[in-house]
Amino acid sequence: MLETYTAREWVSTALGDRDQWSAGLRSIVDLVLAHDLPTMLVWGKDRVQIFNDSYRHLLAEDRVTGFGQTAGGQSAELWSDGGVIHRRVLAGETLRFEDMRIAVSRGDGLDDGWFTVTFSPVRDDDRVAGTLVSLFETTTKHMLAARSDAAAASLKASEERFRAFVNASSDVVYRMDADWSEMRELDGRGILTDTREPSWNWQNKYILPEDWPLVEPEIRRAIDEVRMFEMEHRIRLANGAIGWTLSRAVPILAEDGTIQEWLGAAKDITSRKISEQSLQHSERRLEIEVERSALLRDLAERLVTEDRTAEIHEDILRTAISITDADAGTFQIYDPETRALVLLATSGFSPTMTDYFHRVDADSNTACGRALKLGTRVFADFREGDDDIDCRMHVEAGYRSAQATPLVSRSGDLIGMLNTHWREPDHRPSENQLRFLDLLARQAADLIEQRRAGEELRRSEERLRQFGEASQDVLWIRDARTLQWEYLTPAFEAIYGLSREDALGGDNFRSWIELVVPEDRKIAEDAMRRVRGGEHVTFDYRIRRPSDGTVRWLRNTDFPIEDASGEVALIGGIGHDFTELRAIENRLTTLLEGIPQLVWRAVDRGEWTWSSPQWTEFTGLTVEESLGKGWLAALHPDDRQGALQFWDEARKSGALAMEARILQASTQDYRWFQSRATPVRDEAGTIIEWLGTSTDINDVRELQDRQRVLVAELQHRTRNLLGVVRSMSDKTARASLDLEDFTGRFRNRLDALSRVQGLLSRLDENDRITFDELLHTELAAMDGSAERVVVKGPTGIRMRSSTVQILALALHELATNAMKYGALRGRRGKLTISWSLAQERDGGRPMLDIDWRETGVEVPCEMAHSRRSGQGRELIEKALPYQFSAKTSYKFEADGLHCRISIPVSESRRENPDHV
Repeated sequence: MLETYTAREWVSTALGDRDQWSAGLRSIVDLVLAHDLPTMLVWGKDRVQIFNDSYRHLLAEDRVTGFGQTAGGQSAELWSDGGVIHRRVLAGETLRFEDMRIAVSRGDGLDDGWFTVTFSPVRDDDRVAGTLVSLFETTTKHMLAARSDAAAASLKASEERFRAFVNASSDVVYRMDADWSEMRELDGRGILTDTREPSWNWQNKYILPEDWPLVEPEIRRAIDEVRMFEMEHRIRLANGAIGWTLSRAVPILAEDGTIQEWLGAAKDITSRKISEQSLQHSERRLEIEVERSALLRDLAERLVTEDRTAEIHEDILRTAISITDADAGTFQIYDPETRALVLLATSGFSPTMTDYFHRVDADSNTACGRALKLGTRVFADFREGDDDIDCRMHVEAGYRSAQATPLVSRSGDLIGMLNTHWREPDHRPSENQLRFLDLLARQAADLIEQRRAGEELRRSEERLRQFGEASQDVLWIRDARTLQWEYLTPAFEAIYGLSREDALGGDNFRSWIELVVPEDRKIAEDAMRRVRGGEHVTFDYRIRRPSDGTVRWLRNTDFPIEDASGEVALIGGIGHDFTELRAIENRLTTLLEGIPQLVWRAVDRGEWTWSSPQWTEFTGLTVEESLGKGWLAALHPDDRQGALQFWDEARKSGALAMEARILQASTQDYRWFQSRATPVRDEAGTIIEWLGTSTDINDVRELQDRQRVLVAELQHRTRNLLGVVRSMSDKTARASLDLEDFTGRFRNRLDALSRVQGLLSRLDENDRITFDELLHTELAAMDGSAERVVVKGPTGIRMRSSTVQILALALHELATNAMKYGALRGRRGKLTISWSLAQERDGGRPMLDIDWRETGVEVPCEMAHSRRSGQGRELIEKALPYQFSAKTSYKFEADGLHCRISIPVSESRRENPDHV
């Protein structure tokens, strides 16, 4: 209903323009619309009704359409008395009707419901202006008698919650009699202890005795002036603690204007009060911090201009005493040689104590002694009766407690100690005081460290000056912005042939550039630009001495010098004359560039410093690209990590030897190189660089690899050959009639085997014997009988090496039998040998099908049906199927032998389409 309420044009209703409504009307309307219970407000003599969503949903839709209209027909059951109820309520009477029967909306229809309906007067200013109607459903009581008591309790609780909601909106609600002598009721909401029965002792229960003189006058004034009571005051909370509350109470007036009672609400403002008190405390603490910060600031300003060390120490000590509110103090410096604290300044110490504590070590039981030993702040308490002499001296001087704070440098080294003493026993500074004391300690430590650094800088500058005077190299410093020389060592005159006075005069950077030969000036200027950008630069260049016109080679190492902000303020440099060394290097370079190997120079861990033209030509990497570890880019990726490991081992062994593959730029192939390097040592034996060469050993490695393959193949074939010879010998012996017969047979078979070995020995590593080569080799040994042989089949079918010897012997046996007993014995016989390449079913391995057919031969009947098996037949029918999964047949037909062999061959064949 909130949207309906907001969108309604109230000007056209009896209530008029909503902006002209009283504050009381607007408040009660807001309360009604926000209420959970079905609630309706009937306002004014025109009885304009305003109700909430709960009321609208409860009653039938067609009976609640009078929002903003006169009550009556739309809620007939409620106003069946013709408006008497409304008039009674307007007269100040609160009416309550139990179990009022009202038709309500249930699902898609109407149903009877029972409600407790309350008609309450609503006041606007000092008169009753409307009626507040609230409905509480009691239908369950009529339907479930067994739960009547629970329903009654629920009804009572609902009425109490509603009354509390209407009468106050704060956390705590209470009622007082007219003169506040009796508290009739208080709902503490867990904040205050509840008062269910009237209480005459409520002041002692809730108000602190010391606060009652402040609260009671405000109550009296509210009663006398008949106005709202409002006050912030302390109160006893339900948990026993002391809290704060904002209490407001409104007088309820009778018709004659007298006060009948007070309805009040109290809000817990303890958190806000605590925050306000904390803020006040923080403001005071801030004032103290500002004061102490001013002390540190003033001290810092004095220390910047103060040169006298004693006054500096006294200022630091005075500030420490002021920060900690101490009665005395000492300032000590740490002597690292004696590992003791030496007294520099005191305040509040007698001469006797000053003399006694002039030097304190870690064995002392004083606060500073223990702080020295522990390296952290220490507190000490001095008590009467203690036998320790340090303690007795403090007690006699009137000091009962002390603290010692170490002064530590930024690097963690102990510098000194700040000690403060109090006459109060067991005194401890606050955390805030200790924080400022730590800031002072940091400031004092930095000051002492700065002074020491300044002294060390002056000593360093003196050492640098002496070093520069003695150095044979030129040491110099330039201004980074102007590039003007600010410092030059005497060696400049010997190398440049020019006095330092002349060199430092005028625009000395331009004068220096003019001494550089024209071809090298761009190198020098570019180096200056890079070092101004923050780089360390080493470059070589030539100068022409003005005194004699000679050219000298110089190697400059320039480096940036940054100021405190990190900006390059100065440029330092070292100039080394290496003219003679350059000549030696030129001769060496000429020599190195003339040898066929790839030559290079490196420093520790494989950092290359130079590579020869041979390296650049072979790899395509320039000298600049190969510097450092750039040379690794030319190596095969699998060899790079191993190469770095060789360099790590070279540091220990003093020698480098490794093999790796290097990419040849022209072919994009990797070739094997053997790299060796020899260290170059100085007079002390320290390795200063490595000289190395890389030699192409790719062809040698290939020969070695082929040799290993050939040896392995030879061993394999030898073992196979011995097995074949042994088997051939055994079978020949069994088939021979006598030794002479054995000798002839065995020699022929050895000849066949020899022919096969001749074929095998001519093969390359991955080559194979073809079937047509094997067949022609055997036919060529038949002494002219081969001219009656017809051969048909494709060339280039590659045989498996493992099958060649056995198949060759099988062909030899077939040919020998053909010459002795078959087609080649007489003139009428004919031998046809044909072959083809086939594939096993389902895409299996390739098979060579061989067909050996003899015709024109008279085969004796006993031979055709004979089961006798010679060596050739055993090879074909048993050995080939067993060893090589071949398929064979061997039978004598009417006009001669017909033999078929199907044997696996290699996957590939030579590219040769010809047929035999």
